[in-house]
Amino acid sequence: MKNLILFLFLMVVALSASAQAAKDLVISFGMGYSKITPTKTVLLPQDGVSFSLDFDYFIQPRHVISLSYHNASNKYFYDYSTTIKGVEYKAFENIISDSKFSNISILYKYKIISSPKWSVLVGTGLSLVGHSRRFLDLDFQPNTIYSGVVTRHLFNQDLGFPVRVEANFWLNKRWALGLHGGLFYIPDEVPTTFYIQPKLSFCIK
Repeated sequence: MKNLILFLFLMVVALSASAQAAKDLVISFGMGYSKITPTKTVLLPQDGVSFSLDFDYFIQPRHVISLSYHNASNKYFYDYSTTIKGVEYKAFENIISDSKFSNISILYKYKIISSPKWSVLVGTGLSLVGHSRRFLDLDFQPNTIYSGVVTRHLFNQDLGFPVRVEANFWLNKRWALGLHGGLFYIPDEVPTTFYIQPKLSFCIK
């Protein structure tokens, strides 16, 4: 992990050192579809909604450093059980869970297709992933086996690896319509998030 961070940092420094004097900043907003992958405890994930806000800084005509915020909301069945005194108790066979993923990412993008009207970019980098979920749970109290149902709120953070592919059609020198999609891969058990979004972009020259 440290070697990867160091490599990305050195790559940014090297590209910035050779950057042109005039640089463009492109601000994009997208909203669309998201999906998470099943895991041992995440069962039958449902389709969700996501949105993103991106700041793309063109350090060279084909090289981009991007700061991105991405938020996705999904529901799935949470397979939850609790063991009390050696006995396993299941809080409903499947518990519906409201899940939200909030990702802040730094990406390096490369423009593989560049023309006055069309551009296609691919990118990857590092993400700080926040995963919050809300679900019903059995409420165990001292000296009792079961005493009701409560709503639990859990939150955890981890590092992830974003992958992005995007295409843009430039209406003029300032505005563009596009489509981007990708995934956030988290090495731990947190589900991988996939998304695809139409987007609107504005270029500040």
